[in-house]
Amino acid sequence: MIVAAIWNIKHGIELIIKGLGIKLDKKYFKHHNTSSLMEDLDNKISKVCTKRDLKKLKELVKKYYNCDFSTKTKFIDFQNLYFKYPEHDIGKKPVTLDYSFVHDLSRKDINQFLRDIHNLKKVASILESQFKHFINYKKLGINEKDIEKKLLYVSTMKNPYL
Repeated sequence: MIVAAIWNIKHGIELIIKGLGIKLDKKYFKHHNTSSLMEDLDNKISKVCTKRDLKKLKELVKKYYNCDFSTKTKFIDFQNLYFKYPEHDIGKKPVTLDYSFVHDLSRKDINQFLRDIHNLKKVASILESQFKHFINYKKLGINEKDIEKKLLYVSTMKNPYL
């Protein structure tokens, strides 16, 4: 189940990147290389979102692209297949996932996967809404630094119930 869960996280990342890219320029890429998809998205979105949120997405993409969960899984997953088809060929080289890594995972590791899922949901939602605001603020003549401050500012009530 762990292997399937990890692949679903990796596939979710691919869909987040593709979905954000479609929202920006209506292009859909058919390949599955999350690193190159992220690079393309970064070029499109970096001027219309906060650096903080884009950085978080890039960190999560890198972690799952590199399969950085255990010393037994460190592998660059060029086509997002490593956990989908744990026995497959990359070019002429056969690759097999060492399933024993699941026995090395602790509850802390499982909780990290759950935090990653939560963070992916949040950052995707935030980025999707941010670029619309960025574009509108730019039309009003507000510079990027001030736009970012506005988007990161969370208003709170002073003296509630008074």
